Amino acid sequence: MPNAHAAPRRAAALSALLLALTLPATSFAAAETEVVPFLHTEAGIGFRGEASQVQYYQGARLGARNEIRNLVDINARFGAWTGLEIYLHTAYDTWDRVKWQDINFTGTPPAGGDDQVERRKGLRDVWLGGKYAILSEARGTGDVSTWTVETAVKIPGSYKVYPSTSPTAAESSAGSPGYELLLKTAFSRRVRFADPYIEFFYLNRGSGSSSAEGVGTFKLADEWGTFFGTELVGFEQRADSLKFSGDIGLGWRWVNDGEVPSNRFTSGPDGAAADQISGFVVKEQGYVRYDGRIGFFYQLQKHARATGHLTIGLPGEHFLEKYPGTYPDPNSFGRIRNKAENIFGYEFSLSALF
Repeated sequence: MPNAHAAPRRAAALSALLLALTLPATSFAAAETEVVPFLHTEAGIGFRGEASQVQYYQGARLGARNEIRNLVDINARFGAWTGLEIYLHTAYDTWDRVKWQDINFTGTPPAGGDDQVERRKGLRDVWLGGKYAILSEARGTGDVSTWTVETAVKIPGSYKVYPSTSPTAAESSAGSPGYELLLKTAFSRRVRFADPYIEFFYLNRGSGSSSAEGVGTFKLADEWGTFFGTELVGFEQRADSLKFSGDIGLGWRWVNDGEVPSNRFTSGPDGAAADQISGFVVKEQGYVRYDGRIGFFYQLQKHARATGHLTIGLPGEHFLEKYPGTYPDPNSFGRIRNKAENIFGYEFSLSALF
């Protein structure tokens, strides 16, 4: 999910917010560990905003990157069998801006100046997944445990590794490079008005280069971690399918060492073509990031549901390096370090259940 590269940043830093709760659909105990009933469908549309403020330093030099985007989420879930559901998630990126401030760490200012903006718009990646309830609260009565296992695959949308920074050029595609595979399991135990839960996940990310861009191959960082939370039920009438609850949770993830194409923050937009020819990639040092969220769950009636979240992500400090693929010690090249990064987001969605 957080680094200083141009396109796959989406698959690293702020996919965090898609992955912050780890992936499609609403994320409460009610959704993490429930499964849509047999031959039952849920379809929803939501609005999501993401913002990131980042500082980097190399010795005494400082630079920054600010990102902001607004998305329309589209979700669908279908109860394929008792305890088993399949789901689809995608999003349309309506506004996406990345502003690089003082992007020049190499000593030669880019032709367009040190402060430039990338622009993206369009359909993002599609996630297809399935979830099975080994144990399910819906199968019993009273306070029982629930255990689900889940897997999903990301089908990448159209994308461009090096978006144009020209204000007259059309926005670049909004997808991200490479296929991804999610493995996840979650547990919950309802105790009176509280429904605490825990989830564990592993995200495997494949090589994500596009032959049309001529950037060679690179390995996006795998991620794995856990998340703890609890749903606090304020009102519930199961017979009438009415419910209102709050949710709060904290988690961590380990982001392994990873590679992406040449670092635009280091070389500037003018260096992109030359770096492709040279075969440079960015190698980012592994790090821990922490995620938190707070939100609500409102079952309006049997066929309508509303949810919302506020999220925050705090990646640990780590090196961002640009080096040839054969260079023995990536930390000896540029020693550009992530000094501070704050990732904020919000989400609101409405779903219809049939």
